[in-house]
Amino acid sequence: MKPRLVISGGAGLLAVNWAIQMRDIWDVHLLLHHRKITIPGVACHMVDISTVDTAGHVIYSLSPDLVINSVALTNIDRCERDKDLATQCNVTVAANLALAAKAIGSKFIQISTDHLFDGTEPLRSETDQPNPVNHYGTTKLQAEKVVAEVLAESLIIRTNFFGWGPSYRPSFSDWILGALENGQPVDMFTDAYYTPVYLPNLIEAVHGLYAAGEMGVFNIVGGERLSKYQFGKFLCRVFGCDGTLVRPTLLSERSNMVPRPFDMSLSNNKLLSIKGIVMPNLSIMLKALAADRLVTNLLAGIENK
Repeated sequence: MKPRLVISGGAGLLAVNWAIQMRDIWDVHLLLHHRKITIPGVACHMVDISTVDTAGHVIYSLSPDLVINSVALTNIDRCERDKDLATQCNVTVAANLALAAKAIGSKFIQISTDHLFDGTEPLRSETDQPNPVNHYGTTKLQAEKVVAEVLAESLIIRTNFFGWGPSYRPSFSDWILGALENGQPVDMFTDAYYTPVYLPNLIEAVHGLYAAGEMGVFNIVGGERLSKYQFGKFLCRVFGCDGTLVRPTLLSERSNMVPRPFDMSLSNNKLLSIKGIVMPNLSIMLKALAADRLVTNLLAGIENK
C-alpha cells in the first residue's frame, strides 16, 4: 500500500506539480478551496481548513503519513493591502494544519520563502537572523515560528522555484517564455538576486530530507546566485529566444512598489551536506525544463472548474 500524502493549496503551481510527480509513489490527496481541479491518479477534495476544528477534521478523516502545507498568499502587494487576509492564509492555515498533523502523528512540511531577509547580504544560511521588509515576508516568518512551536520535528523549506504551470496559474518562467516566444519584450531587474531551483529538483530534495528523517529549516535552492535579468538571459539561450527582448531595469528605481529585498539568495550548503542529496546546476535544470515541456500537455489537461 502506498503511503498517503496530503497537500494543501492543492490547485496551486507547487501542489499540482508535486501531485503529478509523486502520484505513482504516494497516494496523493490535494486539498482545494476556491478552484476545483481534476488530476488523473490524484484524489482532490474541496474542504475548509480555515479553523483548527475544520482542519483537524480533514486531516483526521484522511489520516495521512505526510502533510505538506503549500497554502500561501504570495502576491506581495496584495499582502500589504490586506494584511488580515495575508495573516489568515500564510499563518493561521499553517498553524491549523500543524496542530492537526500533530494530533494524529503525521509528519509535517511547511513551504516557506526566500523573502525573509532584508536583502543586504547574499547567500543567507538557515542560521542567519531573518529581517523581512514587507508583510508577506513577515507572515511567512510567523508561519515558520508557529509551525516550529507546534511541531518541532517539522521540516520548514525555504525556496524559490520555477517550472511549468497550469493555464490558470502560470509560473514566473511561463510568463517570461510566453512573452519572448510571442516577440514581446520583458523588463527584468538587474539588481534583484536569487537562487532559483527547478520544481522537480525541489520536490525530490524535500522527499530526500523526509526519507532521511531530517527536521528544522532547510534552504532548497539552486547553487547559483543570479539576477532576475540573468535568469531571463539564461532562458533565452536554452529556448532559442531573442535575447535582445530581455531588457535590463532596476528594482531600485521602482519607488511605487511595496519594498522588496534586493538579494534573496540563499545558501544550500546545509542541504548538500545530507547524504544522497545533490542539486544540479542551473544550466542542467533549464535544459530539463525544456525537455519536460511535454508536461505542459498534462497540465493543460487538468480539468479546471
